[in-house]
Amino acid sequence: MYHWGLRRAADSGALLDRAQAWSDEASWRWFISRIRRTYAALSDGFAAPPDPDESAGDPDVTDEARRSVSVLRRMSGFLAGEGDATAAEAFAERPPIPLRDDADAVALASLSLIAVEAGYRWDELEQYMGEAMRHAVRARDHVAGGLAAFTLARLHFLGRGIGTPSAGSPRPRCISSSTIRST
Repeated sequence: MYHWGLRRAADSGALLDRAQAWSDEASWRWFISRIRRTYAALSDGFAAPPDPDESAGDPDVTDEARRSVSVLRRMSGFLAGEGDATAAEAFAERPPIPLRDDADAVALASLSLIAVEAGYRWDELEQYMGEAMRHAVRARDHVAGGLAAFTLARLHFLGRGIGTPSAGSPRPRCISSSTIRST
């Protein structure tokens, strides 16, 4: 409320200091520390998402939450102009298909956004998203299939998609309707 409603972000810290004393339970202290980090990130801007390694030993922080924070940090770097570096991170942290949870979905979406916008490894992105879409269809993973199809459509729209070979790469094989009927 202080942050958005009253536009008194500086007063959020004092409120959280008072709230810390409301309970001695570990879960309450953990909750307040997480809220404090969130408000610090909002006040500090894009460079503030916490490092997911900081919570590696914390049993109250799930693997999904750590992976989500990793994507936040990646997006922060991308918005700060570090397109190639964050695209490389996104490629290194590609999620499995079918997706396990929302953290995997945002990881796949961030790969799509960052790699396309940065112009990073489009050939590999097209190949990966094509495979991701096939696996997603087989697994009935609509989120992964939709994100992969959207990425392929964006590449195609930008003139780099299916049927548009890049220099030195073979033309992708097109599947005709007669091929589908005969299989």
